[in-house]
Amino acid sequence: MRVIFCDDDSIILEQLHLYVSEYFEQLGGMIPEFACYSSGDALLNAKARADIAFLDVEMPGIGGIHLGKELRKLYPDMILIYV
Repeated sequence: MRVIFCDDDSIILEQLHLYVSEYFEQLGGMIPEFACYSSGDALLNAKARADIAFLDVEMPGIGGIHLGKELRKLYPDMILIYV
């Protein structure tokens, strides 16, 4: 499993990563692979495939809603969570 985070605020990225990591540790199962991106452009350019994506709604450049629409076209099964 792969989880990606996309937020222009590095503190929020760290917090999300910490919360999700702790959640999976409490489940006692496999810890997913994580990737962080500071912009929607960077995420789209990386062509990052994941099972779950946490997307900031308001970012410079491509915002989370538009980014989610683009990701949905590329990866219809990806779970999108907007923050």
